[in-house]
Amino acid sequence: MLIFCLIGCKKTADPREREIIVLLNENKYDEARDLIIELYDGEEKKMEEMICWVNKVEKDEREIQEKIDELYLSKKLIIQSGHKLKIDGDYAYITGRVKNVSDKPISYFEIRVDYLDDDGNVLDSDYTNDGLKLNPGEQRSFEIMSKVDSFKDYSLSIGQIK
Repeated sequence: MLIFCLIGCKKTADPREREIIVLLNENKYDEARDLIIELYDGEEKKMEEMICWVNKVEKDEREIQEKIDELYLSKKLIIQSGHKLKIDGDYAYITGRVKNVSDKPISYFEIRVDYLDDDGNVLDSDYTNDGLKLNPGEQRSFEIMSKVDSFKDYSLSIGQIK
């Protein structure tokens, strides 16, 4: 998206830049750098400027992708349906299973519980964690034991994942 803005912001685009932008939109950074060397032969300052620009676009794209991966990683660990609540004295026990639906092992994860009132407001929260490797496709049981006062309902969610 950044690349399209750069075209629109300039009054006139150098036709050579258009070819480079096409490659950048396809994430072909090495090919873009090679094309810059070919197209800007003899224009050392412009060549250096364009290569720096491609390097920045590549770095920014990598950082954005890392943030997206980090943000949506919780989608790769799912809480299976069928979790259960058991009350024993002052304690609530929630048991269930999670499944790694990604293509990479997970070395650490947290399961969070929010205890809710009649209106869905959070009264209290707790979590459990697991530091054993969970390979793709594998499932693991969890239990969260919490000392809680009264609550109407609970909600489970995925916390931190590594």
